[in-house]
Amino acid sequence: MPSDNPALAALRDIHAAPAAPWWPPAPGWWLLAALVLLLLFWLARAALKAIRRRRLRRSVLRELDALQNQWQQGGSARALASGLNVLLKRVALVRFGRPAVSKLSGEQWQAFLHDRSPGKVEAALDWLENAYRNGASDAGDETDPSQLILWVRHWITAYV
Repeated sequence: MPSDNPALAALRDIHAAPAAPWWPPAPGWWLLAALVLLLLFWLARAALKAIRRRRLRRSVLRELDALQNQWQQGGSARALASGLNVLLKRVALVRFGRPAVSKLSGEQWQAFLHDRSPGKVEAALDWLENAYRNGASDAGDETDPSQLILWVRHWITAYV
């Protein structure tokens, strides 16, 4: 049926819209990309931190093993106590920060170790203090140095 109206004659048939371009993406995709990048950055940072902690733990435990071997091969209790004290202090400096740890000594240092101890620590700290200050020998002490070394190993693995 032909139309007498010129405006109707100028109309074209219905057609589909052109396909949406793939670039630039919609704002939602930009937001998703930013979130994914932030997540990847956070995961990489966490992985690097875990790798560093594992390396530090291995290094400190190797030093502990060296102290233990030195003591077992006839080293003095005082040298063992001194080495363990230095090792604990270094671990505490790394874990808890220089301002919180560097000033501690004597009873304050013992209280610090006691408060953060993974287990019973009184006898171990007493042995450490007596051996370090008085040069006590292994004979006559109620605490076996090997138990102290075990406690130090637990303390290190708890905080490194």
